[in-house]
Amino acid sequence: MKITYLQHASLQLKSRRTSLVVDPYYFLSPLEASISRFYPPHAVTADSLGPLDYVYCSHIHADHAHPRTLTRLKPQIRTLLLPAEKPALERLARALGFGDVVLLQDGVRTHLHERLAVTSHAHDNDVDTALVVEMDGTTVLHAND
Repeated sequence: MKITYLQHASLQLKSRRTSLVVDPYYFLSPLEASISRFYPPHAVTADSLGPLDYVYCSHIHADHAHPRTLTRLKPQIRTLLLPAEKPALERLARALGFGDVVLLQDGVRTHLHERLAVTSHAHDNDVDTALVVEMDGTTVLHAND
């Protein structure tokens, strides 16, 4: 598995078979860009991400479920993964026209295919969730904020 830091809380986890992006936040308005600082600065383009089997949004804040970014990447996203206990995220996804949405139950390991399982864990702050990704024998915790 290759892990690429993209920006802010966003990573791309990629194997030969699968691409998963967490917390997409790239295609910003001029106002958003003026108040957002990314380190190290680098360009993220839709083309550089390639086809996306899965995208996970940890919570409703725009820097983790950015509507403009989700809309721009929509043609590339096969399945959107969302924590089930965050209904505002599902409403956003449906309003943006996403049809293939998988709601991950808190603490329940979900096998997406034979070499990929994910588990969403709700934080006690009533906003965030973390995601445990098991891909090709490697386990990664994405804790976002």
